[in-house]
Amino acid sequence: MPGVKHFEIYAGEDRTLSLVARDAAGDVLGLTSATLAFRMAPSPGRGSTVSATGSIVSAPAGTFTVALTDSQTNVEAGDYTYHVLATISGTDTLCARGTIRVKALNQA
Repeated sequence: MPGVKHFEIYAGEDRTLSLVARDAAGDVLGLTSATLAFRMAPSPGRGSTVSATGSIVSAPAGTFTVALTDSQTNVEAGDYTYHVLATISGTDTLCARGTIRVKALNQA
């Protein structure tokens, strides 16, 4: 199962998400020569609200980050789903997924 992690952020903030890539069996996915594509949407299949590229921290450990800018997180408050595809040697693998709860800046 791909890595599952949930986040809570405020609309309009810069935020870096730290993640671990996992394969279908739940094992750490090595990211040597990988490219990482992040997509966040209001609900599965409803189009991408935010697209970003992941940055590998440690390829052998499968760790990576996704940096989101204030303009990317400046979305309506609510729950969003995200997923990350790792492309390695032309093969796409779902390696991370979860939810991101976006809170309004004036929301505690």
